[in-house]
Amino acid sequence: MNGATEWWANQRHLVERSLADFDRRQIPLNTLADDLMSFSDSFADRGEASMGEFDSQLQMPAAEWLEAFRSAALGVEVIYSVAVDQNWDTLPSEQVTSLHGELDRLAELVSRLPM
Repeated sequence: MNGATEWWANQRHLVERSLADFDRRQIPLNTLADDLMSFSDSFADRGEASMGEFDSQLQMPAAEWLEAFRSAALGVEVIYSVAVDQNWDTLPSEQVTSLHGELDRLAELVSRLPM
């Protein structure tokens, strides 16, 4: 495994840990949203060229994978922002459904990264 692939494997572990921590209620939604946006920024900085060694397992072009991750991370950020704007203590059921959809999408995308 080269340095770039090792970096991506480490990022997979970190994202999975953040998702698991949120699922276990060890981190709040705002922390998860911040973490996901930070990961997305780091992934964009790394760029699709660094994904060349494992791009076949992404099941889509690397640029699309990066965009899909960014889109799902932004989805979580929007859900959090709406909750803050609406001053909700708990998310309404439709927002919970949307959040779970984005989290499932993120988990599926991350599962394509090297281990």
